[in-house]
Amino acid sequence: MKHYPLKRIFHMSAHDAEQTVEGEYQSRKDSPSTIQWHFPLGQWPLFCCITSDLAAKIEKILSIELQISQLWNRLPGAARTHYLFNLLLAEVVATNEIEGIHSTRREVAEALDNTSGTQHKRFHEFSQLYFRLANDERIEFPITLKELRQQYDQLLGDEIAAEDELDGELFRAATVTITDGQRQVHRGVESEAAIHQFLNEFLETVNSSEDNRLIRILASHFMFEFVHPFYDGNGRMGRFLLSVALRETLSTATALTISRQLAEDKAKYYKAFTTTEDPMNRGEVTFFVEAMADVILNAQQYLLEELQMKSYQCERLEQRIAELSNSPERVLPVSLTGNEIGTLYVLAQGRLFGPEYGIKLEHVADTVGKEKRTARKYLAELEAAGLAMPTSRRPLRFQLAPAGVDLLGLEPADHESVSGAYF
Repeated sequence: MKHYPLKRIFHMSAHDAEQTVEGEYQSRKDSPSTIQWHFPLGQWPLFCCITSDLAAKIEKILSIELQISQLWNRLPGAARTHYLFNLLLAEVVATNEIEGIHSTRREVAEALDNTSGTQHKRFHEFSQLYFRLANDERIEFPITLKELRQQYDQLLGDEIAAEDELDGELFRAATVTITDGQRQVHRGVESEAAIHQFLNEFLETVNSSEDNRLIRILASHFMFEFVHPFYDGNGRMGRFLLSVALRETLSTATALTISRQLAEDKAKYYKAFTTTEDPMNRGEVTFFVEAMADVILNAQQYLLEELQMKSYQCERLEQRIAELSNSPERVLPVSLTGNEIGTLYVLAQGRLFGPEYGIKLEHVADTVGKEKRTARKYLAELEAAGLAMPTSRRPLRFQLAPAGVDLLGLEPADHESVSGAYF
């Protein structure tokens, strides 16, 4: 029998609808395959049924992750770094877009470049936390309410308007409502004491158990957004926390595509919230978890197709670099050393995977394993040969020149980077 929302079962029942729904509710709630939380939606505690459909979705997610991991491990290190950086840019733009906040990839990249602190850039701290996530730095999921507030301040403190500053001990003291322009669609948890109680259950859900880990993480996202503990930034904070939690179970690449996919599936995402909050569904979060599992599957499918294409492009590039290294006098129009060819290879990976405005000198140096001044000499030789060109001076960035693109057989269409494909 298909697992319908209790509200639909009520309307499908020809006789004794209340009794039918009550029996089905008790059956679902008491099932050994059901997870329950001390998280009340009205009079109903939140629960999730691990249906056969949901179990199949989770199994498929884990299976696709293995395929993604295999393709990922075949990519060169520089390619992986560039790819994650592009995912990061797209993710920050997407999570802002969901909230109606306009930002561009270049603006986010400039915020990341602003490390001196001499000039305030929008989204600087926000982007830095995502950068750490993309860099595989350890970001601890908050354990206490105080840590949760500290992470919010770090992520969004500079972006919050004065009228939306928090006025409670840790969170908001007043009530918030969300409207769709015509009617109220959600009312956040009302008192700060209740916010503390609900958020403690949220934190425990993510931190306390390894059983059905992915299901618990997806259900916890509903919990956080339901509470709405801040006046502003709840959506962006909730999606960041979701990415942090998902990275413990799935790949960094998958965790960095969630907001982009949610932006595409926004109507389905909001409908899943509405279904769960409907009192007639008695606190069942199953359909929200299933919808979020679909979001992950859609994101993974896009990643899988992208990585398959990029893996093929890398193989072609590696063959061409091998030809240049083995017979430079027959292939190259100028004489290049092995280190200069290696630097050319780094720029080529940047063209396939990186931002369209070039690679920073520091990254080139790190990738070829040389000091910056040495890497700068290699780049100067490539520039003199017409194979590379600077794209900016502060910070100093380089990319392949048209002659370098032609030499390596990289068609212009090959530079349809993941960031360009997303937004």
